[in-house]
Formats: sequence, C-alpha cells, structure tokens
Amino acid sequence: METSTEDKLRHLLKNKKILGIAAVILLIVGGILGYVHYRHTPKYTLSLIQDAMKSHDWETFSRHVDMDTLTSSTYDQMADYFFSNDQDLQDSPFARNLVQGMVISLKPSVVESMKEGARDYIKTGKLNGAQETENAGNEADQAARNLEKKSGIYMLTLKDVTETEKAGGQHREP
Repeated sequence: METSTEDKLRHLLKNKKILGIAAVILLIVGGILGYVHYRHTPKYTLSLIQDAMKSHDWETFSRHVDMDTLTSSTYDQMADYFFSNDQDLQDSPFARNLVQGMVISLKPSVVESMKEGARDYIKTGKLNGAQETENAGNEADQAARNLEKKSGIYMLTLKDVTETEKAGGQHREP
C-alpha cells in the first residue's frame, strides 16, 4: 500500500512539474506575442517618433512621419481656415479669386519651408523658422514664415491618439 501511495505522490509531483513548465512556456509565448502586437500599434509608433524628436534623429522621425502629406494637408487646412474666416474674402469674389491664385502658387514654397522647418526643429530642437527676421530670404520664404507665424503651428502639441486610419491606402510598418 505504501508503494502505491509513493507512486501516486511521484506521479502528482511529475504532473505539477509538467504543469509548471507549461505555464512558464505559455507566459513566455504570451509575452512575445504581446510585444509583437504592441510593435504594430500607433502607440508604439508614436513613442518612436517622440524618442526620435528627443534624440534629434531626423532619419527615424522621417521614416515614421509622411512629411509630404502632413505639410501639404496642413497648408490646405490653414488656407481653408483663413478663407472661411476672412470676411473681406467672403464679400469680394475678385479678391477671393486673386488670393486663391496666390495661395495655390505659393503652396510648393510654403510646404517646402514647413518641411525644412520641421527637419531643422527635429535636428536641433530650435524653432528657427518662426524667429527669423522679416526681411530675410525671398518673397516665397517670407510668405511661408508669415503663414507659419500666423498659424501658430509651433504651439501645437499631441495630447492623445483615440483612433487611426490609413490615408490613401498607405500603411507604414514600424
């Protein structure tokens, strides 16, 4: 009878070891899967962007931020805002058409200036574009600096991400 009790005890201990090893393996696999999933979340990408800004790493920042689309869209939104809030443009079709033509023709220069300003800020941590003198550079650069100052773009901060979507069918992996 003692032998069967000893056998049962050995068998029980063996099962506990197997269960313990299985639990450890499950925890390790779960941790790995969780990390792999986290690496594909917007939160992870935003933390990479934040780290790149802190370390002034333009290459990492530009790998995760589509500056062409971001600056072009920002320019369009600022132009729409100014058009919708300027009563003189609302009242005069001639002035509206004239200013719209100027806005369209200035867009490439202003967008490029915005990208350069962002790049310089990431690389140096300084806001050079908004602090330059008014009489520096050509007219397009001057218009870009004025638009940047008026827009208050340098005061923007990211508080939280509540949802994301793919723009233009593009998706970038971290």
